[in-house]
Amino acid sequence: MESKFLTPTQLWQDFDPTGNLDVNFVSNQTIDDITVKEMYFSAFRAEDGFVRAFARILLPADCPKNNKKFILFLARPNMDPMPSAMRIAAKGYPVGYVDLSGEGDPCTQYDGSYAYGRYALAKDNLHNCTPSALASPVLLWTKMYCRFVSLVLQLYPRVMPIAFAEEQTNEILWPLCAKDARIYGGVSLLGSGIVQMDEADTIEQDENAQKWAIALSPQAYAKYTACPMLVVTASNHSGHSVDKLDDLVNLLPVPEMCATVVSNRLCTQISDSTEFTIWRWIEGRYVERKELPKNPTVAYQLQQDGSIHFDVTCDVSEKKIAEQNLYYAYNEEDSAYRAWQCQTQKGDGDGSFNVRVAAEDKVLFVYASVRYRDGVEIASTMLRIDLPADMPRRRLTPSKLLYDTSMGGTFFAETQDIVLDSSLYGVGYSPNGVGGLYTDKGDLVSFCVGETRRVNPVGSFSLSAYSPVERSFAIIITVWENGQYHDYTAGVFLRASDEWQRIRLEPGDFRDNALLPMGGWQNMKKIRISHAEGVLFNNMLWT
Repeated sequence: MESKFLTPTQLWQDFDPTGNLDVNFVSNQTIDDITVKEMYFSAFRAEDGFVRAFARILLPADCPKNNKKFILFLARPNMDPMPSAMRIAAKGYPVGYVDLSGEGDPCTQYDGSYAYGRYALAKDNLHNCTPSALASPVLLWTKMYCRFVSLVLQLYPRVMPIAFAEEQTNEILWPLCAKDARIYGGVSLLGSGIVQMDEADTIEQDENAQKWAIALSPQAYAKYTACPMLVVTASNHSGHSVDKLDDLVNLLPVPEMCATVVSNRLCTQISDSTEFTIWRWIEGRYVERKELPKNPTVAYQLQQDGSIHFDVTCDVSEKKIAEQNLYYAYNEEDSAYRAWQCQTQKGDGDGSFNVRVAAEDKVLFVYASVRYRDGVEIASTMLRIDLPADMPRRRLTPSKLLYDTSMGGTFFAETQDIVLDSSLYGVGYSPNGVGGLYTDKGDLVSFCVGETRRVNPVGSFSLSAYSPVERSFAIIITVWENGQYHDYTAGVFLRASDEWQRIRLEPGDFRDNALLPMGGWQNMKKIRISHAEGVLFNNMLWT
C-alpha cells in the first residue's frame, strides 16, 4: 500500500463526533457519596469491525444541577483510572473517562479491523503511522474521546468540559483540544515528548517518525488550539526538555491563553503546590476573577566583578507574593540531570538576585518561580546564558562533601504517584538526637554528584545510616559513558542497631546489569537510594 504523509486537516476531515451513540447504561452505584455511572456506547462501526466503548461518569453528591463544571479525564490505558477519577470527584468536580485498554471486565470492546486499539496490541505501536497516521492507536483513542464528549453533552447539556491529561495521554490531549471546539480548556500534565521541536530533523531517516511529527505530534496541533491551556511539567522531567517549553506555547494562535507551571527540582512528579495551582487554574475557567497571575519574567546583566545580576518581575495586580525564587544550574545541557541551586526572597523583596560564576562555567540556565500567599506557584521562561570567555571568574575549591543535613534541596523523594507529598520526606532524628535525611515512601534522588564545580569525588564514597531494624537498600549511580547513560548499583546491608553505622563503597562495588564494575567516579550524573523508606542518612562524602 502506498505510504502517505497526512496533515491534521486530512486526518480529521471526514470525522463526525455526533450521530447514533447507542448508549447502554449498565451500572449506577454510590461510593463515598460519589455516584458512579457505567455505560457502553458506540464509538465506531464499520463492515469489518466496531468499537463498543466502556465509560464511567462520576458525580459528587453536592454537585449542583445545571453545573458547568466537568473534567474529561484522559485515562492512561496501562493504569486503573478509577483512583484518579475518585480524587477529582472528591474535589467537587464531575468527571468522566473512557476505558482505552480493552482489558479486564468491564472494558472497551475492540473488534475486527479496530483490534489494533486494544492496549495489548497498541503498546508497541503507539506511534505507528504506516501506511499513514490513520493506523495510529492514538488517533483512534482521540476520536473515541470526541464521541464521549457528545455523550456527556447529551446527558448534561450545560457542561463545559476541561480535558485533563497525564503523561502519555498528552498525545491525545493536543489533537482533542485542537479539533473539538466543545473543549473548554486543556491541562497538559508531565507530557511525554511534547516539546521536541527538532524531532523530525534528528530522525529524518525514520519515515514513520516523520509522519507522526507531521500528523499527530502535539506541535502539529498547537496552531489549531483555540481553548486556554495549562502546561505543567517538572524542571528535570526526562520526557521533554523544559528549555523548549515556550517553543510549543508560541505555536498557539494566542500564546497568552496558555499558562505554564514548573515543579522545581522534580523529575517524574509534580509538587503539592503545583497541584494546588492546577486546580486554581481549573477553578478560574469556571469562576470570574480567578485567573492565575501572569508568569514572571527574568532580565539579567553581566557585572564587571564577574557576577550576573537578575531582576525578577512578578504580576502583583491582584495577589500578594509570599516568596520569590531564582533557580539556576551550571553547564549541564541535558535538563533532566541539572543540579538546581536556589536563592530565595520573601514577598517584600525587590526581586534582585546575584549569581557568581567560576572558571569552569560555560553556560548558565536560569528561571524564576513565584509563590503567592494563596498557594499558587508559577514559573518564568527558562533562560540560557552562554558565558563570555573573558568574563571575570571566581575560584572554587570543590568539596568532598555531597550531603549533610545543613544542605536543603540537595535530595528529593521520588514515588510512583503523580503528586509528590512533601510531608513524606525531609530531615528526621534518631533517638540520640542526630538528624538524617529520610523518606517514608519511594527513593531518595540527587543530581549533585554531577556538579563537578562543587563536588570532588576522590577516594572512597562513605555515608552514615541509621535503622533500628535490619535493612537492605541499593545505591544507584547514573554515569554518562560512551554517549549514553548507564546505571551502576551497589547493594548495602544494614544490620539492626541503635547506633549510626558507617558505610564505605569503592567504584568496583557498583555493578551494571551485566555485573561489570563502574570504572571510577567520573561523569556521574545522578545518585538514587532505592528501598530507602524509614532509614536515616547523613554525612555523604568521599574520603
